[in-house]
Amino acid sequence: MWKTEETDDYKRQFRWYEKKKKRELAAVIVNLQTYFTALEVGASPLQITHRFVHPEPHGVVAIGQDGRGANLAVTRLYTYPFTISETLFLLTIGGKDTQQADIKQCSYYVAEIQGAYNSDDQIQREGESLGGEKEAL
Repeated sequence: MWKTEETDDYKRQFRWYEKKKKRELAAVIVNLQTYFTALEVGASPLQITHRFVHPEPHGVVAIGQDGRGANLAVTRLYTYPFTISETLFLLTIGGKDTQQADIKQCSYYVAEIQGAYNSDDQIQREGESLGGEKEAL
């Protein structure tokens, strides 16, 4: 079962958009719900195609405001669907003017998420290896 996890950056940007760009925030949230529902019914993150889904580098998926009304500023909610733990990380929200910086920041988040998983996995394998040696003695 998929779950979400929010970064501090996402929470901060969410509050800003809630005050300054309510319509854009509402649009990306509705689209996020559609994307999340697709994940929950078993769709692969790479196979979900809607006009508001924008693949970005390193597996990041940007959820846009597309299709939710006229005259909305370009807005992206950046996510990272981590299939191993079935966690949809909500990384940040940004506009066209911050797109490059947002994508760069998201790359750091992805590296951190994958690094944390690899560290935990390595510790678990080492523990199993140690446990196996003890049993063999």
